[in-house]
Amino acid sequence: MKHQEYEDKFEEYPIGGLFDEEEPFLGLIKDESLQDRTEAEAQKEESADEKLRLLQVYVKDIGNETIFTPKEEIEVSVKIKKCELRVREIERTVEILGKDLKESPLEVVNKSKRKAVLNNGNSIPRRVQRLIALRKAYLNKTKEFKERFINANLRLVIHIAKKYKGQGLPYADLIQEGNIGLMGAV
Repeated sequence: MKHQEYEDKFEEYPIGGLFDEEEPFLGLIKDESLQDRTEAEAQKEESADEKLRLLQVYVKDIGNETIFTPKEEIEVSVKIKKCELRVREIERTVEILGKDLKESPLEVVNKSKRKAVLNNGNSIPRRVQRLIALRKAYLNKTKEFKERFINANLRLVIHIAKKYKGQGLPYADLIQEGNIGLMGAV
């Protein structure tokens, strides 16, 4: 209730504090605070319902991902390591071939500048261009393998988070921290 409504109620009662009821304004205050609290609780319930719905959608999406067999897990992790190793080898080779150039081909960002650096009339720049393209392909493949590995292990994160549920952290936070840890591990 607004201030004016309180004043109107006050005028209905005789001056001097002689009321028919014990506390005439207490009921108004209780009703208003109850209404405010009910609205706050309704907002909390809506927020909790929304969080629960989002968590259910997330778990459902994860359920669609295929789980790796132990053999597949090893194969994918080996492929990740091989691609990363190949990228490092290519970078070293390009640096060695690029010593004849004034700038490192890997550090040249501008495409027109890269073409000018690589087109010095000898066969090394063509090979360097191919190596740079190959490096990019290996980087993309590494990213794909890592995403596949992470997606396949998200169920594991949820399974482990269930064990720690109810120990002080919300379930959604446990899952989030587990996902961050998984990404860091991969």
